[in-house]
Amino acid sequence: MKEPLRFAVYDIGSNSVKFLVAEARAAGQPPLVLAEESHTTRLAEDLIATCELKQEAIDRTLASLKEMAGKAARLGVPPNAPGSVHSRAVATSAVRDSRNRKAFLKEAAVALGFPVTLLSGEEEAEGVYRGIRSGGHRTTFEEGDLLAVDVGGGSAEWILGAGGKIARRVSLPLGCVRLRERFIPGYPVPQGALDAMAQSLEEQLAPILADYARERRDRPVVGTGGTITAAAAIALKLPDYDPSKVHLHVLTRETIACELNRFAALDADSLRHVTGLPPKRADILVPGLAVFLATLKLLEASRLTVSVRGLRYGVLDGLIAEAAPASSATEGK
Repeated sequence: MKEPLRFAVYDIGSNSVKFLVAEARAAGQPPLVLAEESHTTRLAEDLIATCELKQEAIDRTLASLKEMAGKAARLGVPPNAPGSVHSRAVATSAVRDSRNRKAFLKEAAVALGFPVTLLSGEEEAEGVYRGIRSGGHRTTFEEGDLLAVDVGGGSAEWILGAGGKIARRVSLPLGCVRLRERFIPGYPVPQGALDAMAQSLEEQLAPILADYARERRDRPVVGTGGTITAAAAIALKLPDYDPSKVHLHVLTRETIACELNRFAALDADSLRHVTGLPPKRADILVPGLAVFLATLKLLEASRLTVSVRGLRYGVLDGLIAEAAPASSATEGK
């Protein structure tokens, strides 16, 4: 009997490293997820000030990658070989924007045992769009008619999809870690800091999203990334994160605004004890929500639908698609 194909994806982000192991199933069926983790490593820590990845942040990230690679091997993901790629790692905004990215990518490749792909902002947007559409959604997302917003630690992406193709896409350095370092001196957040952040976001996004707003029509707005999944978990009052409950949850613009103002008024310790909010994400939730709120306001949209399927699922979908022809050729021999 033929062994099932198993794959591992490593998404090296500015705030966290996300890890996904899945098994391919029959055509038309979503992959079987065997493991999914997110380690907060803050790779982008102090990047704005130094333009370099800090050694402490690099060490945290490499340790997570080594741990994840070991788990992938234990779960039966075979090593990469010519013509047979079962693992893929991608790096995004923090690595893109750092002066020491080459040294980091070299160390990351040693930790994993294979090279890491550095994505451009446009490639990251493509991966997010592919991820949202993957996996047999019970909505129209598979058709790709949507406007996706992905807020990461270092950057944020806006993708307008039509007929299964990307009509518009843009990636901007407006991730939640960057915004926290630039605008938020501490918690509770002064009203002046909130106002300055909101004004800056609207000024930067208004000329870009004007075209999106005209072309969006009735396409749903879909949000991805740790900020919006945490916001959904909070709204659902989930003591333990459950992606099956968070996925496709609808958040109104009013709810997002209320959450932002509520959490901005809390001190740091109280924020870390909010039900549904991972403690390590506590200090970056407010700036992340500010990006979503500004987006909905400029689009004149009243709500968004949360998707837990972002970049890593897009990378997984690509791996499985690449493996399918090779698998078919092997079976035909």
